[in-house]
Amino acid sequence: MLCITGFEQDPLDKLIGNWKLEKVETNGKTILPTNHYTRFKDYSLAISATAVSYNFDINVCDRTITSIDDNKIKLSEIYRGSSFCYNGRFDSIVHYIDYTGTYEVHDSLLIITNNKGKHYLIRQ
Repeated sequence: MLCITGFEQDPLDKLIGNWKLEKVETNGKTILPTNHYTRFKDYSLAISATAVSYNFDINVCDRTITSIDDNKIKLSEIYRGSSFCYNGRFDSIVHYIDYTGTYEVHDSLLIITNNKGKHYLIRQ
């Protein structure tokens, strides 16, 4: 008799790795990763087993993963009163970057949706 058992994949397994922000869709418009100094800018996101690290225009933000399941990821809060996770100019894409929310993974595409919009990231 052949017995096959299925192993449930940890939701984090499909998220761990390096990602690059391609665009954010919000309020009926698409915002591409650019900044004041260059035409295009790479906004990267690194996800480990316990934390995420991503860049804004002028620095890197490290946040702890507080909970994760098959379709939602929640990160620790950003402390707005200090330079920690300062997101630079509010007229650029960085105003919309927030990786807490529901997510979908389709091959090498990660889509994170929250109240700021839909974030489209490509696996690197």
